[in-house]
Amino acid sequence: MENVDFSNIDFSTFQTPDLLNLQSLIGKELDLTKKLISYLTSNSIISPEILPLCSLLLIENRNSVCSVIHQILLKNPSLTHEYITNLQKSKFFNQRCAVPQIIVNLPGTKNFLKKSFSDPIGLVVKEAVKSINKYDSPVFNDDELLNIANMLNNNQYEYIQCLVPDILIFIKQKNFLITQISLSKSWRKRLSLVKKIGYFSVDDKINLYNILSKDPEECIRLKLVENINDNRRNFEDQESSPLPFEISKKFAQIFINDKSENVRKLAVQKICHLHDDLLDDVVNDESWLVRKELLCIHREDIYEKISLPIIRSLPKNNIWRIKIEILDTILHIVDHNDKLVQRHLQDTLFQYLTDPVYEVRNKAGLVLKELIIKSEWSKELEEKMEDMMNNSYLVRITSSEAYYAFDKKYKTRFIKRLLRDEVINVRSKVMNIIKKEDLDEEMIEIIKGMHCDDTQMRQDVERLLQ
Repeated sequence: MENVDFSNIDFSTFQTPDLLNLQSLIGKELDLTKKLISYLTSNSIISPEILPLCSLLLIENRNSVCSVIHQILLKNPSLTHEYITNLQKSKFFNQRCAVPQIIVNLPGTKNFLKKSFSDPIGLVVKEAVKSINKYDSPVFNDDELLNIANMLNNNQYEYIQCLVPDILIFIKQKNFLITQISLSKSWRKRLSLVKKIGYFSVDDKINLYNILSKDPEECIRLKLVENINDNRRNFEDQESSPLPFEISKKFAQIFINDKSENVRKLAVQKICHLHDDLLDDVVNDESWLVRKELLCIHREDIYEKISLPIIRSLPKNNIWRIKIEILDTILHIVDHNDKLVQRHLQDTLFQYLTDPVYEVRNKAGLVLKELIIKSEWSKELEEKMEDMMNNSYLVRITSSEAYYAFDKKYKTRFIKRLLRDEVINVRSKVMNIIKKEDLDEEMIEIIKGMHCDDTQMRQDVERLLQ
């Protein structure tokens, strides 16, 4: 094999003995190893003879050929016990790590999976936990799962202990571990539990929210807010029930008054459409970060009552970054309810289109462009856009993409007029955004008649006319 060109090797010409001859090169020749993995996984080779080769490839990449090994053992069940036993005895954790993936749905492999839960390497245990969800039917009963969860919870390493909630979501019977973990001194364990809260019963959810809604760790309270309406599907594809409305409102009230502005902000995002009567408390929140979330609400009744007054209450000379953030909220509303922009936000948008700060004008121009493209009513903006043509050349530059979008949609002539603009910077900007396929004869003649010393413009002229 010394004279083989590994960069162009073609395994389709190899017989099984030829493949086995490559064993001494696996890991040493990285290109060969990668190509061999790719070949085995993309071709249905189920010869038991290549199992030793696959075992070596697992050392290099534990996920590489699990599917290949699985298919071989599925067709040759008599080989399963000896082969998996040898993998689990291996000193290479990558080989042991592959076992849970390989044995999914293979008959008679339950004890091998149990053994993986006791492996001294955390990654092996994690793979075992992850594999439970891949079985077509439950592999363990409740008592067995509870024993596994207890064993992991008593492990000396916190990393392993944090895997317990991934087991608890499959246990139907009431158990003490959920409450025990929620009271743990380890914030990582509490967080791992909250991440799975959507899978638990209503009673367990209420218990966890009661215990953890005032948790000292912000990340845990944030995760509670994030999952407050989360109903996951369990192993049997049954959707868990959400928190009852009044209970949900109770915790919404707690989170909207949380000491962390990040928690309050997320609470507005997640809860406002369910408990809009709580939003009056948010209007006077001391944090702009929180109040700003009210501007993203696209329910018209709430927007008119709460969001618009916030925008109008801001001083006209407020800092440009706040204007950018307001434009971000308008862009969000364009995606969800452009009629709201039509009725309430046109004046604000066009005010920002002529702002003295470039960043604000530029952002407003991009928002206007999206509005033109996505809304059915944007033709009515033509008069305002016409008025804007008489504004500063700086405004024409930052609004040029919006004019381009308007012309493409409504066959107007804004871009042709901008190509004749007396200010070279305007012409240069327009030339830069025009696409060759959008040119008509009149535009071509305008471009041919241009005389300029600007290098970028000359390049754009050549690009469009070549």
